[in-house]
Amino acid sequence: MFGNYNECRRRRTFPALNQFDFTTNYFQCYDVPLVVGTNKITLTASDRAGNVTTLSTNIVLDYTTATTAPVMSFLWPSNGMYMSGNSFYIRGNINDETATMSAQWVDAANNTNQYTGIVERNGMFWVENLPLAAGTNVVYLTATDAAGNVSVTNLS
Repeated sequence: MFGNYNECRRRRTFPALNQFDFTTNYFQCYDVPLVVGTNKITLTASDRAGNVTTLSTNIVLDYTTATTAPVMSFLWPSNGMYMSGNSFYIRGNINDETATMSAQWVDAANNTNQYTGIVERNGMFWVENLPLAAGTNVVYLTATDAAGNVSVTNLS
């Protein structure tokens, strides 16, 4: 369905005994796009001698049991912290590294500004270049997981 996907990488490289070569004993594929339902995955491996082997399997993506929204915790800034400058950033952790993060900041004219955050594979997230105005600033953070579960919190 998605064509060739060549983002698989070999892991644990070690020297092969009595051979002047390196070998691996497993691999990992990152960010393979799946659709809800059954996904047929076909893996093909070949060696330097031209031997080829193929394995096909089905992976089922089912969000019907995913009902828990992501949980965020903040590293910086803390709620109520005094800051100076023209902009700031938010750093934190989230318990679902596949979630997306966004921040909404309302300016003095009641205009809502949307900012997209970044979530790393280890669950660390950040939102950068948020404007900082005089007085109390309130930022609303939204985390949404792949199943559509949403959690919202705010920082002042």
